[in-house]
Amino acid sequence: FYDDANGNQSHQRDRRRRLDGDLAAAVASGPAPARPRFALGPNPLFAGSELVASGDAVARAGSVELFDASGRRVAAARVVAGRAAFPPAATRALSPGLYFARIAGSASGRLVVLR
Repeated sequence: FYDDANGNQSHQRDRRRRLDGDLAAAVASGPAPARPRFALGPNPLFAGSELVASGDAVARAGSVELFDASGRRVAAARVVAGRAAFPPAATRALSPGLYFARIAGSASGRLVVLR
């Protein structure tokens, strides 16, 4: 039994009728989701883990740069096969905090680094 807003009890069979699978199957599917313009992950990143930038904007760029909160460039990665990877050696030296990734002359994103 379920109580409605007025305190009346309705039977479970009423609930099943409203959640009938036929109704859910009648929903038309939408278009496929678009590829993200810029994705950066994993986020948050544990220092010493690989960081990957991907998406349409990255595929068209030559490099991706990583900046600390004061605006100082701390790492850069070249785009190869549509993605830019910062190896564990490049992220190991990052202190915990907020970082910004920028694609050459284009999009940007935020990244949190943890220890």
